Amino acid sequence: MVNIGIKNLTEKFFHCNKLKIIVYLCNLYQIKINKMKRKIFFPIVVVVITLFACNDQTKSAWTSFRGNEQNTGYTNSTVSQELVNLKWRFKAENWIFSSPVVFNNLVFSGSFDGCLYALDINTGEEKWKFQTGDWIVSSPAVSLGLVLFGSRDTYFHALDINTGEEKWKFKTQDWVDSSPVVSSGLVFFGSDDGCLYALDINTGEEKWKFKTEDKIFSSPAVSSGLVFFGGDDGYFYALDVNTGEEKWKFQTEDEIFSSPAVASGLVLFGSDDGYFYALDVNTGEEKWKFQTEGEIGSSPAVSDGLVFFGNNDGYLYAL
Repeated sequence: MVNIGIKNLTEKFFHCNKLKIIVYLCNLYQIKINKMKRKIFFPIVVVVITLFACNDQTKSAWTSFRGNEQNTGYTNSTVSQELVNLKWRFKAENWIFSSPVVFNNLVFSGSFDGCLYALDINTGEEKWKFQTGDWIVSSPAVSLGLVLFGSRDTYFHALDINTGEEKWKFKTQDWVDSSPVVSSGLVFFGSDDGCLYALDINTGEEKWKFKTEDKIFSSPAVSSGLVFFGGDDGYFYALDVNTGEEKWKFQTEDEIFSSPAVASGLVLFGSDDGYFYALDVNTGEEKWKFQTEGEIGSSPAVSDGLVFFGNNDGYLYAL
């Protein structure tokens, strides 16, 4: 049984290697699936990826879920203002929930069919695919010649970017829906087993893990020697990137699905308690919060002094 509700469909534009990528977003994307252990709200979810030729010659890469270690979701790339004909589209065997990343003329994305796909950016031709044992909800990251992502087969996978050959995999105790971030030779991600993991990117060796009291769906951000993430236990955490030592934590009144962004000395995120929070990156002190009328599962984007996020009350906010 699948129920999908979509409200206030919007479009976001990215540019990469002479292509304009239109990512269709929705202010509320509600999925209820019997197989899932929870109801998921994703205000920022890739629903359809459509690519169009554009005139700008600038090349750029988008190598992780939110584009950088700080998860700001911002690019200064430019795109054409006019829509051109459909360039290509690629059909997977099931839903594509994973957000795409772009690197070296390839587009990478996972699917509920359990495959991670690598496609030619100009033609959409499948260059390779890798089959996991379950759905891929996690969005991949690309670093040091590897494509890194989690799967509901409980493994975190690292593949060769050119061939799709598996270089290593790491076993967790539950689903890995959290999207990874890479910093200083380590890859960070959360799991439904309640742990935030830090692995050596070259070997997959566990450097440390930090145990929370519930699932971790939020995708981490890294800044100022700290890794930030929220948990289903309602806490927002800041850990030392090298040791996993807890530096501070902040309690909200409900689960945190939102992935944080870091900008201007603040870490920014939403909670299912209806508040959008801004905390001091070093101390966790609340600098301000903004109340909405619904749950905030949306991950914020930051640009030109403004922070943008969606909400299941049907509004897109700019603060």
